Amino acid sequence: MMKPDHFDKFGASIKTANRLRTTLKSAPLMQSVRFHGPGDIRLDQVEEPVCGKGQVKMKPAYAYRVWWRHVTKDRSISHTVLSNPDKISLEVAALIEPLAVSWHAVDISPFKPGDSVLIVGGGPIGIGIVQVLKLQGAKRIMVAELMENRKRLCGEYGATNILDPREVEIASRVRELTGGVGADMIFDAAGVDKALLDAIPACRTQGTIVNVAVWKKNPTIPVNQVMHNRMRYMGAALYDEMSFLDVIRAISHGHLRPENMITATIPLDQVVAGGGAGFKALLEYRDQHCKILVDVQA
Repeated sequence: MMKPDHFDKFGASIKTANRLRTTLKSAPLMQSVRFHGPGDIRLDQVEEPVCGKGQVKMKPAYAYRVWWRHVTKDRSISHTVLSNPDKISLEVAALIEPLAVSWHAVDISPFKPGDSVLIVGGGPIGIGIVQVLKLQGAKRIMVAELMENRKRLCGEYGATNILDPREVEIASRVRELTGGVGADMIFDAAGVDKALLDAIPACRTQGTIVNVAVWKKNPTIPVNQVMHNRMRYMGAALYDEMSFLDVIRAISHGHLRPENMITATIPLDQVVAGGGAGFKALLEYRDQHCKILVDVQA
């Protein structure tokens, strides 16, 4: 039989456990956009996470698309936390990651000032590459793109020639613009088989093709053509920390001004709403948008 003092301690421990359960049950809820499977993205109500030892909880200000690089109210960026200068707005800071992808692609390529370059695809990464190439002294920046809004943005950011594949034969036009030589560099930011096949003949002998796109299907590459013309085909994936730092510095000094890439800002509850402000807008109204920011705290 338990002694009274043991019983008191046991009873106290039950009360403590009950209080903990009550606390856990009443934990604050927050909204979370979560990926449940292909084509199944939901806005869920989940319990706000509690920090454990050695953990940090961050409060995002803005995010974009699916791969969210959080920009926080204390002006830092996760998952690698870097200082964000006060002169960079939180909205622009949310674009550092895609610009770092573009910067990294140019940085690891054999591009040199004075080169003529063809960019296949004028989406966010392609537009970023246009800005980086202009900053680094490209002689001619040609962009193959179909959508009018993207054509406009590419032109605003420094593309010297916009080529619509429906109107011109890409390789012939590139060679015409480069005095019959061809492009020194081609950056594929589209990941579309026909676009790549149209672009490869535009590359000069001993030129370089850099793939920056993520492909849904394996591409068909004319290996013999690449071999006989001694072309180099390489890949540029994601970015590194130095690319992040270079982009931050370039924006801070006014060398990169990506504000016009932001075509809409929406609250979190509109990301998957039926009105079409978030993912639906990117899928169905691509010509009207470049980057849609999500104001997580709105």
